[in-house]
Amino acid sequence: MKLKKNNLWLISLAVIAVSAIIFSTCDPEKENESITEDFDITGTYTYSQNLPQSGGTLVYTWVFNENKTYKITRSIGSTENTGTWSVSGSEITLTDTSPQYADYTVIDTFTISESGNQITLTLKQGQASNIFVSYLGVAETSLTLIRGEQKKGTPFLARQVAVGGSHTMAIKTDGSLWAWGCNTNGQLGDGTGKSGVYDVSYERSDDKNTPTRIGADTWSFVSTGDRNTFAIKTDGSLWAWGNNSNGQLGNGKYWTGYLPDDGSSGRFSAGELTPIQIGTDTWSSVSSCSQHTVAIKKDGSLWAWGDNGSGQLGNGKSKQDYNIYNAYELTPIRIGTDINWASVFAGSYHTLAIKEDGSLWAWGDNSFGQLGDGTITTYDSSANKINDNDKNTPTRIGADTWSSVSTGGSSTSTFAIKTDGSLWAWGQSAVENNVRTSTPTQIGTDMNWSSVRGRVAIKTDGSFWNLEYHPPLRLGTDTNWSSVSIGGNHMVVIKTDGSLWAQGDNDYGQLGDGTNTSRDILTQIFINE
Repeated sequence: MKLKKNNLWLISLAVIAVSAIIFSTCDPEKENESITEDFDITGTYTYSQNLPQSGGTLVYTWVFNENKTYKITRSIGSTENTGTWSVSGSEITLTDTSPQYADYTVIDTFTISESGNQITLTLKQGQASNIFVSYLGVAETSLTLIRGEQKKGTPFLARQVAVGGSHTMAIKTDGSLWAWGCNTNGQLGDGTGKSGVYDVSYERSDDKNTPTRIGADTWSFVSTGDRNTFAIKTDGSLWAWGNNSNGQLGNGKYWTGYLPDDGSSGRFSAGELTPIQIGTDTWSSVSSCSQHTVAIKKDGSLWAWGDNGSGQLGNGKSKQDYNIYNAYELTPIRIGTDINWASVFAGSYHTLAIKEDGSLWAWGDNSFGQLGDGTITTYDSSANKINDNDKNTPTRIGADTWSSVSTGGSSTSTFAIKTDGSLWAWGQSAVENNVRTSTPTQIGTDMNWSSVRGRVAIKTDGSFWNLEYHPPLRLGTDTNWSSVSIGGNHMVVIKTDGSLWAQGDNDYGQLGDGTNTSRDILTQIFINE
C-alpha cells in the first residue's frame, strides 16, 4: 500500500522508539481519560501545591463518576474538607468552611474546558471573606487530564488485519469481519459512503472511528486497496466493494464519466457500497492496491483485473495494447497456465508473487528497479520511456527460494525474506537513502526474519523493526508481535495473543480507538458488542 507524506509518521514512530516508550501503554498516573461517553472516566485525580507561608500542603482532588458529574475535596495537611460544591456552565465552585480555620470561608472556582482528547480544570485565584487564601499562597493553576487507553468494551482479538489508504479491515478470531476509518467510496462495506471517485455529496459522518461489523457471515481472508476492499468468505467465495474507478473490483464496470443531470459534476465510478460476489469460483487469497487486483484460486491458478497501464496484470499486454482512454480488464483474467502460485502482492503499478516451490516472480512498472531483475526503466524530460524495462508477464527474480515479499510502502521498492530467514531489498531507497538498487541486496546479516509489510518487519523472536533506517531500527522491546499491515499513513499490528494495536494518522478514525486523534504510539483497540 502506498505511503504518503514522505513516511513522516513512521519516522516519528522510530524516534519515539529510541526513547523506549513506543509500545508503552498509557500510565494512568500521567494520562487519564477525558470526559466522553466512549471512555470510562471514573477515577480520582489529584493536584498538590506547597504552601510556603503556612509550611503545609494544599491538596485538591477531583473525582469523576460514570455519570460525568464531579466531586471535589480539599485538604490541608491531614484534614480533609469536602464543603459544598456547585456546577454552573463551565465552572465548578467549592465552598469550604475549614475546621482548621473556623473563622474563614474559602471559595475555590474551577474553570472546565474540553478540547479534542483532553479536559482541563483550572483553579482560579481563590476568594475568601478575608486574607485566608492569599495567606496560604494559593495561585491560579490547572490540571490537564489526557485521554488514556480505552476502558469500555473488550480487547479486539484479530486473526488478520488489512490496512487501506485511510481505512482498516479486520477479521476477528470468530471469523466476523469488521471495518473502520474513511468511507469516501463505500470501502467499509456497511452501505454508507458514496460510489463516486470524487462525489461532492460525501459526508464525513459516513466514516467510522470504532470497529463496525460488516454483515453476519464468516470470513477467512481480507485485503484492502487504497479505497476498496476484497474479502474471501469461509466458503471460498470472493467479494468486493468500494472504489471501482479502474475496474479493480472485477464486476465488469468502471468509471463511466460525468453525471451532469444532478448539477454536481460528481465523477461517478460504478463503485459498490456493500459486498458483491465476484464470479462463482473459490479463492484462497487476494491482493489489491490503488488500481489493480490479483488473486489466487483454490486450484493454484493466478488471476488479475483492473488497470494494466504498466503491464502489472501480467497478461502480456501494456497500455499501448488498449484503446486511448483506458487499459483496463474489467473481470478476472487468467495469468498463464501454472497452478502452483502460493502468494501474491499488488503494488501501485507492479506485482510480486511466490510459487509453491519458493521461486519469486515480478512484473509491471520498473521505474525504480523495484522488480529486481537488474534493469530499470528510464525516461526523458517529456516522460517518454527511453529504456523500457517494464515487464508485462511474470519474470523470475534470481534462482533462490523465498517465503515472504512486499512492496516497500510507496511501491517504488521491494522487501522480501528468503526461506533461510535472511532479509533482502531493492528499488528506491530500499538499501540506502536516495539510491536505486535493481537487484536483491541483503539487509544486515540476521537470519531470523519472519514477515515483512511495507517498510516494517517482524523477526521470529517477535521483535518489531523499522526498515526506513539503515540498518533497521528496532521499535520498542516487546517480543510478542505476530503480523502487521501498513497503509497510507497508519499501521495496525497484531500481537501473538490476538490483541490489535494501531498507530499513525487518525483523521478519518482509521485507528479505530473511538477518536480522530492521531497517535504517535501504538494504541490498543477495543470493541463494544
